[in-house]
Amino acid sequence: MENNLKVYKSDKFDVEDTASLSLFLYPNSFFVFAKDKNQANIAVHHHQNFNWNKIEEELSADPLLKADVPAKIFIHEGLFSLIPGVLFQPGKESEYLQLIGDLPENAHFFNTPLDSNNIQIVSYISSKIKKSLESRFSELSFIHGASSFLSYLFKERFNLIGQEILVNYFGKHMYLAAFTDQDLSVFNRFEINTKEDILKYILVLS
Repeated sequence: MENNLKVYKSDKFDVEDTASLSLFLYPNSFFVFAKDKNQANIAVHHHQNFNWNKIEEELSADPLLKADVPAKIFIHEGLFSLIPGVLFQPGKESEYLQLIGDLPENAHFFNTPLDSNNIQIVSYISSKIKKSLESRFSELSFIHGASSFLSYLFKERFNLIGQEILVNYFGKHMYLAAFTDQDLSVFNRFEINTKEDILKYILVLS
């Protein structure tokens, strides 16, 4: 497991300076960002070849995760839905997601607001993983990982002209967003097996 961990530290890194953590859980890897009281990144741990079935082992082995500090968990779960803010109703998350895929019985649903609450990303995390994380952190929040990419796009959309297609590639997956006249028209996640797959999905939207 140690061979799968890459560590990046600032020159002045001290684990006691960690005031909060951000975890980015991808399908096959995850990152831990340690932040100081000014929200500056002071260390990054990259766990490669991540196995969700062995998440407890991965979490236990990382020294950054031994501190009980506020944590934000960015989940890159493939089953998600974008719901207009005016239509979103708390408590209806399972109904939104059942329309696009099968859900496990032990799902814990969460939503992530975007674009001043104009859009909500609805998704879930298994209760097993939720309990494992809650046992380590007394204060944590669940956020869908796509929110990072989408937040950036919404911030920059007024610099877009006409039709724009933007890609966020990570491992064997990618997020693909299409804007028409500065409005988001398509957003989804795709599995990528070859470089040609990237071009294929882009051409479908062209």
